[in-house]
Amino acid sequence: MSLITLFTVTFAFLLNALFGIQQEILKAAETESVLPLKVISLPFGLNILPLKKQGVSDPIIGARSAVVMDKDSGSILYQKRANETLEPASLTKLMTALVALDYLSLDQIVSVSLEATKVSGSRMYLLAGERIKVKDLLRGLLVASANDAASALALEVSGTIADFVQLMNNKALALGLTNTHFTNPQGLSNGEHRSSAWDIAFLTKEALENSIISEIVTIRETTVYDVSGHFSHRLKNTNKLVGQYENIIGGKTGTLESGESLAAAAKGTNDQIVIAVVLDSPDRFGEAASLLDWALKSYIWIGKL
Repeated sequence: MSLITLFTVTFAFLLNALFGIQQEILKAAETESVLPLKVISLPFGLNILPLKKQGVSDPIIGARSAVVMDKDSGSILYQKRANETLEPASLTKLMTALVALDYLSLDQIVSVSLEATKVSGSRMYLLAGERIKVKDLLRGLLVASANDAASALALEVSGTIADFVQLMNNKALALGLTNTHFTNPQGLSNGEHRSSAWDIAFLTKEALENSIISEIVTIRETTVYDVSGHFSHRLKNTNKLVGQYENIIGGKTGTLESGESLAAAAKGTNDQIVIAVVLDSPDRFGEAASLLDWALKSYIWIGKL
């Protein structure tokens, strides 16, 4: 038998074996009623992507654009106009945090400039001249969605907003976010400040793989102080799912007059993590929670022994 023939026969055998295993797993899953689903292990150290249960229908949602992703594999479990470019609003701050952490240490002290305090929109109400640690600015950025924290971090890294935005766009390019272009670190409305649900899902995946960010986005409420302890800033998470659902592990909100958006993540009982992104949604919290629940009900995670 030639090597080509041997390879062909072996490859066909393995494909048939894997298909048979998949079908058996899917049949077994039809009787599974306890959610989130259990991880099923296969021999030979195989690591298979999430498998959708037979007969499962895709959800119907009102969001203009949406994506559901399996975090570990990056597999897309659901999509609706995933590549349509829209304004990401404060979902932008996930990139702001990633870039800031590329250049700043958590205990580095930032002297807040007057420029940073003059930004509009949601704020943690920093004071000009206030000295505060980077880790507390990151909490303001990701918990309270503070625009002044975004400005303070950007100016500390680059000296100008424009230079920081260039770093954001460079990182977006490096991550393969081809539908994304930033013009500011806050997510302020701008015709050229664009992204897509697909890109935001991958940005959220990248952010959650950073242990500092993944810890901060789980915070429901906290108070941070300047280094003197004289000035305090009370922060409340803008993501209403945090603290309301046991398996929610954070995310980020985005709000514009044109619509509301959300990137949220949930962890199953066997540590599988799914990410849901809804852009321009009539009910961002309800729809994101529904998509996360749907994913955990509709897919089977197959892991290594």
